[in-house]
Amino acid sequence: MVDKSGALTPFEPSKLLIDLSDALKHRQDRYVASRELTAIIINKFRSSIEDKPVLSARDIAKTTADTLRHFDKRGWQRFVADYAYLES
Repeated sequence: MVDKSGALTPFEPSKLLIDLSDALKHRQDRYVASRELTAIIINKFRSSIEDKPVLSARDIAKTTADTLRHFDKRGWQRFVADYAYLES
């Protein structure tokens, strides 16, 4: 992935899992839901790897926000609040 400074860094699924867990902290099943959503989001990246082999941090955040919006509106709102640039 390309981070905010433009440097290439490895994608770390554990960071995505933590962000999702934080966004879903209002749910009793937050750990299971976070794990499942992480798998879904990673599969979305895998299906688009031929079109876009390097993802930006913004691409990852946008895909995560879109997936969360369809799964849990409150979690989506928490996630987007942490990534203010997604609101525009």
